Order: sequence, then C-alpha cells, then structure tokens
Amino acid sequence: AAQADFRQARQVKPQSLAAALGESEALLGQRRGKDALKIIEAAISANPGEVAAYDLRARAHAQTGAVDEIPADCAELSWKLGVSYVGKWCEAMAFKDAGRTEQSENAFRTAMKSASEEFIRHRQNYLKFRGHYTSEVDGQLGPATNAALAACARDPAC
Repeated sequence: AAQADFRQARQVKPQSLAAALGESEALLGQRRGKDALKIIEAAISANPGEVAAYDLRARAHAQTGAVDEIPADCAELSWKLGVSYVGKWCEAMAFKDAGRTEQSENAFRTAMKSASEEFIRHRQNYLKFRGHYTSEVDGQLGPATNAALAACARDPAC
C-alpha cells in the first residue's frame, strides 16, 4: 500500500524527491531492487547531493546482484557527509542484504572502529531493538557490540 501511495504522490508531483525515495524504499522492502533502481537513478540525476539516495542505491545493487557497485555508492555517501564510518555502515548493511556475511562483518567492524560515541550508542540501541545486544548502551566498542554486529550480519531481519 505504501508503494502505491508513493507512486501516486510521484504522479501528482513528479519532482518530489521524498516520494521517489519513499517508493524506492517500499520497492526494496518488496525485494524489487530492479524497479527501485530505476527510480533511484532518476532521483540521483535530479538531486545528486541527496545522500539517502546513495544508501538506497547500494541496497538496490545488493538486491540485483551488482555487489561490485556497493562500495562506490557508499563511498559517495561518506564523501558527501564527510565521515567514513557512515559509508562503511552503508556497505555493511548492503553486503548483508546481498548475503555476503563476511564482507558485512568486516564493514561493520571498520565502521565502528572510527565511529563517534554517539554513532556507536545509536547502533547499540538499534542492535538492542533487534535483540542482538543485551549490554549497557555506552557508546563504547567492545566484545558485546562486536558479537551483536556479527549476529546482525547473519540476520536478514536486522
């Protein structure tokens, strides 16, 4: 239903970036990466500075099997935001979606090594919500956080 609503919003206002990205995310949720990729490419062409589009494109590439494209999409995200750990998190999630567990775990570890305490705390909360982290949310990278990240890399729902 969400995908149909976003599609209708795009028909009413074709230049709406929010509608394009919303429809793309809904399509990705339906595992329709090829359809999402078409919309994302058009959104990036019209709005090359929109960072969320690069994360979505990495996820679409994961679904379509174009995993070699993931690092470039996520590097664009890092470059635009000026922080490398966000791009590495993008890689970790996209590789996870592509079923590349080892690459996902490596990207998770790399992201967290250079991340801010705030970023780590936010991710610990996410991992706690997903049921993989039971320790104190403290913004520190340690064995419990690393174990939770490894579990997340193997969990399609994470």
